[in-house]
Amino acid sequence: MTSETAKTRAAFLGLGEMGARMAWRLINAGYDLALWNRSPDKTKPFVGRARIADSLVDAVRDAEFIFMCLLDGAVVEDVVFGAKGAATGAAPNACFVDFSTVAPALARSADARLRNAGRGTWLDAPVSGSIGGAEAGTLAIMCGGAVSDLERATPLLNVMARRVTHFGPVGAGLVAKLCNQTIVASQIAAVAEAVHLAMRSGLDAQKLAGALQGGWADSTLFQLFAPRFAGADLAPLGQIYTMLKDAELALKAASDLHAELPVLSAAASAYRKAGRAGYRERDLTALMQAFSVA
Repeated sequence: MTSETAKTRAAFLGLGEMGARMAWRLINAGYDLALWNRSPDKTKPFVGRARIADSLVDAVRDAEFIFMCLLDGAVVEDVVFGAKGAATGAAPNACFVDFSTVAPALARSADARLRNAGRGTWLDAPVSGSIGGAEAGTLAIMCGGAVSDLERATPLLNVMARRVTHFGPVGAGLVAKLCNQTIVASQIAAVAEAVHLAMRSGLDAQKLAGALQGGWADSTLFQLFAPRFAGADLAPLGQIYTMLKDAELALKAASDLHAELPVLSAAASAYRKAGRAGYRERDLTALMQAFSVA
């Protein structure tokens, strides 16, 4: 811990599976952290290690950095700009650093609203990587925002990430994340299709991951999801809602730019079908059940 670390005050809003692990990284690095979560019970493991805030305004009081890892754009909008939201209590020099995956337009609007109100600035900083990556501090962070804000935040971001890349002005990091999710959502759907084909053909789909390892079809996602789709008893990964949300964001961004994403469009239809079948809140293995729905 350095003297600079000890005197840097920050808030962390949103302590889900990823956010909690990222917050722990900052706490263990010696940062003075205030925590807030919509469900207060998620702050209990942090008692004695961080300041547990009673409200959003209390959480962001005197914070130089306000980190957020939230479900979607509606939640970000409410947490920041809702009645008694974080923006009402932020200091003029505060930098809101949003790890959530939301629409690039929301980030640009948020930055303008904060600046106009004298309540700080905005960095979109969506992440790529697993829960394990959040715990180990090996995430990839894609940033959009002012260079000066990124330079201020970089020491803290480096505690949570192996790689931080600046893509341009506010919103640019989110565009990069949507590029990432275009690949991820499409590939996971393709893996599910391949396993579905194998199973319908009478093959032992559990053999696919080993058989295809090292070939052109192999990837980290293939090795993670092929066994799960084939029925292996492994820990759940991802959620239908989250993947569909990100796919829809990418498709909307592409539409606004008159760009075509035919592969992602096809993949999104599989996630929509899973959602309509009642699997919206299920993990990504629910794609397999969706294939059998008429």
